[in-house]
Amino acid sequence: YITLCLQAFGMAIGNLSGLRTFRVLRALKTVSITPGLKTIVNAMLHSLGMLAEVMTLTVFCLMVFALLALQVTLLTFI
Repeated sequence: YITLCLQAFGMAIGNLSGLRTFRVLRALKTVSITPGLKTIVNAMLHSLGMLAEVMTLTVFCLMVFALLALQVTLLTFI
């Protein structure tokens, strides 16, 4: 709507693609209005912290097994 108004008044538009990021705010408004959706979003945000811990543990285990496999293959081919 902003670009249409600027074109109607004959102003130079330039680069207004940064204004498109404000479309996200519409979704946030919907979340704040709907109580059930607000509960779901809060639960998902709360679970991100626990998910980060699981991902850290997974990466650590993968590194340990990768180093173990590297050592085994180096001993096999030497």
